This record gives sequence, structure tokens and C-alpha cells, in this order.
Amino acid sequence: MSELPPTSPDIENVVGSVEEGNPSSSGRKLPTRLLCKRFNVCDRTIARWQNNPQLRFPAPIVINGRKYFDEVEVVRWERERASKSWPA
Repeated sequence: MSELPPTSPDIENVVGSVEEGNPSSSGRKLPTRLLCKRFNVCDRTIARWQNNPQLRFPAPIVINGRKYFDEVEVVRWERERASKSWPA
């Protein structure tokens, strides 16, 4: 199995709960600006990821016209992408 890039301890906690079969244990919703910070991209890039069905980027929840992303789904998506991009 290929090794994934290092992650922060907070992400490890979320991933651990996902792997244990408890996908909603975090319950945190991340606004678009935090995703931009996390991936070092602008908000337009996040919108392009959402609009590209091949990427299967998690769908947001819209509250008062603002988009929020489930942290567990984002971590899952991130891990899936990382495992495909690292050599075996």
C-alpha cells in the first residue's frame, strides 16, 4: 500500500472516525474560505471543482446563501485523490 502525504492531527482525528464507520462524528461544516485556505486556492477554483463531475467534489450545504462543506466528506475526497496520485 502506498504511503499518503502527512496531515495535521485534526485531520487524523476526523479520518480516524471516518475509518471507524462513524462518518458524522465531526459534524463540522467548513465555509468556502476555509477550503480555499486548506487547499491554497481561490474560491473560483472550488467552484470549478464543484462543477466538474469527474472530480466528484463534495456538494455543499447552502445556508443563508453561503456554502458550507462537510469536513468528513472533504477529508474523504482528499484522501481518495491523494491515494490515486501517489505511486504504488
